Amino acid sequence: MRIVLITQGLSRIVEPLTSSKHEIVGIAESTSFDARNGAGKAIRLVSRRVVGRLAPGLQTLEQYCNKQGIPYFRLTKEGLEKFSQWSSQLAPDILVVYSMSQLLPPAVFQTPKHGAINLHPSFLPEYRGPNPVFWQYFNMVLCPGVTVHYIDAGEDTGDIISQERIAVDLGIRSQDWLDRVIGHSGSRILLKSLEDIENGTASRCSQSLVSPTRRARNIKNIEHEKLIDWAHWPLERIWNLLRGTEEWLNCIPPPSGINRGQRWRIGDYQYGPPCAAPGTVHRGKEGYFIACADGKIKLSVRFSLLQLARHIVIRN
Repeated sequence: MRIVLITQGLSRIVEPLTSSKHEIVGIAESTSFDARNGAGKAIRLVSRRVVGRLAPGLQTLEQYCNKQGIPYFRLTKEGLEKFSQWSSQLAPDILVVYSMSQLLPPAVFQTPKHGAINLHPSFLPEYRGPNPVFWQYFNMVLCPGVTVHYIDAGEDTGDIISQERIAVDLGIRSQDWLDRVIGHSGSRILLKSLEDIENGTASRCSQSLVSPTRRARNIKNIEHEKLIDWAHWPLERIWNLLRGTEEWLNCIPPPSGINRGQRWRIGDYQYGPPCAAPGTVHRGKEGYFIACADGKIKLSVRFSLLQLARHIVIRN
């Protein structure tokens, strides 16, 4: 089939799809900000330069498309009409979506012969919304799921084609979580779903209108410091959340001094009596740690030139 893919960055389904028997006739990169303006433009430019020097093998989705000869489109919330025109000209049989920052209007997802399907990182109807991975970490879900479903006018409410649950370890880091849930299971059931759609054998199972979980919404910056209940949450739950979100969540005091602008790497945890006020960072004989009500979690500095460059750009 002729496929137009919508995703964010070089996600874990790009290579499996481009290597499949199907023809990827276009890839649209969904973004929640206009990278032509303000800090977004500066961060993008700095990221390209720093990553290009430190890791020349890495590439952006746009660079990947140029190398593969695949038409590329940067999709913003304001550019859906232009995307609709761009996609129509490519005449896809189906749209495939994974990790998109806005909903597609019916005029877009109803146009292709087979409509549009979405790969969602939860066992729908659980955790509908734009940020299911975070909320599964937040609730310490150790058997999350992945779902391929048709796109309709609702938010992750379309008929289910295929889904499965995957066991994950407590404290698994997000990159490993995504490798297992999306890179292994998700890409496999996505390719199988495409095969079934092409052969006319795909199942359609309607979803319940009511989800058993709250909407998996995005987190506002002002909420980060208030997410953890340091007085009542058990040590393992705090550790699981911090490990899974160490690349972006700002709920603990960041490194200071010569390490300002860097992020913490979350190490092991240790049960014990409280040694300081829960939620505060300290330096002991064995290094940095964050105190909890029933123990402590070890910390180390994750030094990154890219992170430092982003910090400088944002401050200025």
